Amino acid sequence: MAPVEAHAAPAGPTAIVSLGDSYIAGNAARWRGNSDDPFGDRSGTDRAAVPGGYDASRVYGSTDGGCFRSGVAEIKSTRIPVDQAVNLACSGAESAHIWRSTHGGRSLEGEKPQADALAEVATTHRVRLVVLSVGGNGVGFGDILQACMTSYMGATGTCHDNASVCRASRCSTRSPRTGRSLSK
Repeated sequence: MAPVEAHAAPAGPTAIVSLGDSYIAGNAARWRGNSDDPFGDRSGTDRAAVPGGYDASRVYGSTDGGCFRSGVAEIKSTRIPVDQAVNLACSGAESAHIWRSTHGGRSLEGEKPQADALAEVATTHRVRLVVLSVGGNGVGFGDILQACMTSYMGATGTCHDNASVCRASRCSTRSPRTGRSLSK
């Protein structure tokens, strides 16, 4: 791993930043809790529910190009005393979406690699903390979850057996990529 270069922090506001995938972007943060609505719709549980429909901008804003960053993502509700909490995480992100473009990083949803965006934030803010959540998409978490639920609903096996497949194959090959996200 290359040594980290020390740079003087810019004068200006302080910030904390989140990088990663949907887990930290706040993708599921639209839910308020259980509803006592007997009709089984989103009323009372989903912040995006509006009479007769669904308004995603009530949760993700109007400028979120598909990253599904919620206004109540973890980074937005922390009590760390800083001037700004910046959520750069993006739903669907894998390790290569975190890395700097000069290290093979790739854009996602029309946005530059997250480490490049972090570098821009660091030119105007004194970044106090960076929180990273990545790896679930790289190991196929969605596929594993779907297989588990299909198995459970069809009473054809156990979820544990399906998770074991991940540990035996995909997880072991993705671990180095996830670790590389910390240094690139």
